[in-house]
Amino acid sequence: MSLFDYHLYYPVTYSETGCSFKLKTPGYKKEELSVNMVGDLLTITGKSPSEGNFERAIDIPDEYDIQNSKADYKDGILAITIPKKSGTNITIN
Repeated sequence: MSLFDYHLYYPVTYSETGCSFKLKTPGYKKEELSVNMVGDLLTITGKSPSEGNFERAIDIPDEYDIQNSKADYKDGILAITIPKKSGTNITIN
């Protein structure tokens, strides 16, 4: 596996409450990573003088609440959790 390859794999876990995935980024510092959302496209970027640069874009379906997403970085793993949008009950009169 080359240095570039480990960024390609991010297993996605789906549940009733949302989805989460982890991106392996060993050697990167937290400040060398960024996570951005434009429309339905989640973009993860890494820029490091020692590890190189990468960018991954993931299309996020409408059913997920991007505004309440969380990202954590620990031990070379960037973990992103995106909850599902909660439905709104409509009262029938």
